[in-house]
Amino acid sequence: MKRLSAGILRPLCSAFRKSPKLKVFLFLIACVLASVVSAMPNPELASRIKELKQSGTIEVQGAKIAVGGLIADFYGQRGYTLAFNDARIGDLMAGIEGMRAYGLNPDDYHHRVLKELHGRAQSLSPGVRADFELLLMDAFLRMAHHRAYGKVNPATLDPNWNFEQQRITSDPLRELALAMDSPSPVGHFDALMPEPDFSRDLKGALARYRAYAASGGWPEIDSGPTLKPGMKDPRLSAVRARLHVTGDLAKPDPQDTALFDDDLRQAVERFQQRHGLAADGVIGPATLAAMNIPVARRIDQIRVNLERARWVQRDLPRDFVLVNIAGFRVYLVRGGKVAWSSKVQVGRTYRETPIFRDTIEYIVFNPTWTVPPGILRKDIIPEARKDPDIIRRKGLKVLDRDGTEVDPRTVDWSADGFPYILRQDPGPDNALGRIKLMFPNEHLVYLHDTPSKDLFKRPQRAASSGCIRVERPLELAELVLSGTKAWDRTRIDQVVDSKQTTQVNLSRPMPVLILYWTAGELDATGVAFRDDVYRRDAPVLSALDGGFKYSPPKRRPSAEPPAEGPAAGGWVVQVASLRNEAGARQLVEELKEQGFSALITHSQVEGNMYHRVRLGPFATRGEARAMVESLQMQTGYQGQALKQ
Repeated sequence: MKRLSAGILRPLCSAFRKSPKLKVFLFLIACVLASVVSAMPNPELASRIKELKQSGTIEVQGAKIAVGGLIADFYGQRGYTLAFNDARIGDLMAGIEGMRAYGLNPDDYHHRVLKELHGRAQSLSPGVRADFELLLMDAFLRMAHHRAYGKVNPATLDPNWNFEQQRITSDPLRELALAMDSPSPVGHFDALMPEPDFSRDLKGALARYRAYAASGGWPEIDSGPTLKPGMKDPRLSAVRARLHVTGDLAKPDPQDTALFDDDLRQAVERFQQRHGLAADGVIGPATLAAMNIPVARRIDQIRVNLERARWVQRDLPRDFVLVNIAGFRVYLVRGGKVAWSSKVQVGRTYRETPIFRDTIEYIVFNPTWTVPPGILRKDIIPEARKDPDIIRRKGLKVLDRDGTEVDPRTVDWSADGFPYILRQDPGPDNALGRIKLMFPNEHLVYLHDTPSKDLFKRPQRAASSGCIRVERPLELAELVLSGTKAWDRTRIDQVVDSKQTTQVNLSRPMPVLILYWTAGELDATGVAFRDDVYRRDAPVLSALDGGFKYSPPKRRPSAEPPAEGPAAGGWVVQVASLRNEAGARQLVEELKEQGFSALITHSQVEGNMYHRVRLGPFATRGEARAMVESLQMQTGYQGQALKQ
């Protein structure tokens, strides 16, 4: 082909400068020849692909090819011809630069070596051109993977993580071929996976805070006494400059910059609201500390939460309940829009509320409260050893395995294998309040009311033993029950007033997502930042800034695995239906400690694999119901009697 090109071009060179039309003709000939060359099998590329298939990965130009399997299949399918022409190379190089906008590092996509090779693309040897091709394709697939699923695998940071990572397409090879047939592979991917609003908002926030950094950030405010409206203090000039940078204060320079005037008070309150602080307009230690967090840390905080957005963006139902642990709030989302929100209390720092996904299946009004094993072991028993009468003062009853009440003063609180359960009757002082929304899970975590209403006045509300206490739970119940016949607010109020324990199964179970976000776009006033109360940001940031690791998305099983539980026939008691198999096994062990022999069955529903923890089988419905009562009495779990 090189001899053919030279044979055509050499006789024309002497006439090239004599005719403008010849220049155009020659350019067209060159384009045709380039197209012919790119459509021919590339021996060097074929050699690289053979090596890739044999070893699973190779290094080219000092960089590792990570997504080897798909690359080998793609080029084998197209006969080892080059896929990247000049236009697609330019498109990809721009896309790699654009990854900064997502809080990601272009160097994860071979940016430096690609930029160097791109600068001399017209003079590359055949072998280096094959390397260039492989690096371009690997960079594109790395970008697509990170955009779709995130760079960091959350399951490596949190063993409770049970969200799905669905594939962008059921046929990646076909989709890749379509992308490479388009003039803009990056544009093809953009159309395939549009951004959710919350991701787009965070990207905008990242751009703004990087602009603040490029302009010098904001000044540090000196420590000193608390600053209050009406005071004069020379530090207020720095406060004004600080708040002006982030748009909290529109007018930075009044006549007296050292006066804490009303405009400054309003700006301070806006800042406090954005940062989850008490919005009192007073600059105390907490507000001063938040103002002095440097812009670089805020940029990292936004990047961390952009990564968290990528973890869940492909696993969001249309309607769901969302809890943001770090934000101390619960939301009801309908059709992708927030329809309702309320304050919540979450687990203390030493009893963290876990991050996981589940489904609200039923609601219990006027619930009893059976003390969970963890609280019993860590809190109640140590207190009762010192003073058994504290059991009655807490409104608790001691029950044996037959449900008979026992005088706490007769109990050996130091005995091994504690044979009792502690229960609290329904009432205004019940730990669960008037209602609990149940999504049976291995963590014994659910949404519920609380008698501890005063704690909702605090800006920091890490106050529970792990469960999620809701400030306005009856409103949430009304919304969640909206699809369940005959359950409106009037009916709810009647049942609550009856003081009778009542369970209502949802006609349409509601997904619940318990997440942890420390930054998000608030509204036109700016970004909402929250304290990293569980210190979870640093591990994400470390992994985000670390080396590239390819972690394919979790595949849903194509067929139901064999059941480990009872065969069909008779009755069973279902304790929980979990999407986390490890959690199901943990629950089986916990039930075993309480004297119950449970087994796990597996079933696939609408592409999702569920691991059901069950007791039985039982010959009759009556036996199954008796087991339900025993289970609730001894463990607090609300089992369900089911016909096999």
